[in-house]
Amino acid sequence: MLLLLVTGLALGAGAAGSLGAPGLVGELALASLAYLPVLACFAGLAVLAYGLGAPTWGVWVVLVASIVVGVYGPLLDLPQPLLDAAPFGLVPAVPEAPLEAAPLVGMAVVALALTAAGAAAFRRRDLVAT
Repeated sequence: MLLLLVTGLALGAGAAGSLGAPGLVGELALASLAYLPVLACFAGLAVLAYGLGAPTWGVWVVLVASIVVGVYGPLLDLPQPLLDAAPFGLVPAVPEAPLEAAPLVGMAVVALALTAAGAAAFRRRDLVAT
């Protein structure tokens, strides 16, 4: 969360300096926090993978694929349903677009469910003390 906030502050400072609009600093800092539920979903997925004893590199593959689809999907002329399903595409383009809470709340619920399932799976693992 702190890194998202710092990134938004830096982006806002750059935009404010080039456009001469100091109000952009706070506006873009708060807008960057809209990505928190998406990052929480990836963290929850990592917790689940670790809890199940699965290799966590798969989470990195999903993260990189999501970024590639989100950034290069339109250039690669990928189908619109695939672009719509990309996790980063679910975040509204705040502050340009109005904030829609439904997708963010949905992603937060998914993140909580993944984290809870990962914690439960970790408790059931047969761990041996060395």
